[in-house]
Amino acid sequence: MSMKKNRSIKCMTVVLAVMMGLAAALCACGPSEAPDAPVGERAVLSLPFRGTEIAAGDAVEPLLGALGDDYTMQEAASCAGIGKDYVYTYPSLRLYVFAPEGGEAIVTSVCYTDDGAAIKGVTIGGAADAAVAALGEPDEQTESKLVYRDETSVLTLSLRDGIVTAIVLSEK
Repeated sequence: MSMKKNRSIKCMTVVLAVMMGLAAALCACGPSEAPDAPVGERAVLSLPFRGTEIAAGDAVEPLLGALGDDYTMQEAASCAGIGKDYVYTYPSLRLYVFAPEGGEAIVTSVCYTDDGAAIKGVTIGGAADAAVAALGEPDEQTESKLVYRDETSVLTLSLRDGIVTAIVLSEK
């Protein structure tokens, strides 16, 4: 592998890590009404918003059409020089997106930004115990987070003093 390609891969890794960190830090995420299957039993993890299920890896254009045009958008060049990063902010929701040059823009992570949205009744400000009761047993649990995984994504509920402070769905 060439040195330049190796640096590009490292740079993309750093960008994605920063985006996921920003998603967790900036989002006080709250869930909305949930799909029928328990989160742990679902083939693909997703967050519902305005009647649309949003999963990491989803194409962005159809989502924007379904979610409406009441968003703000921020755009930045990828540090690896291979595309652009976007952040679409709706009331109660934030989408983090990567668009490779000449390729389709996809969701890399999504989070709720307040208690205006919910997954299976779990919202930001809700109790961790209630989240486990609603979503099922997590794949990982600490004092600071509940983590649910599927084959392609990770749903993280950040906790402080037993209260949900953020809900973020991101690519693995």
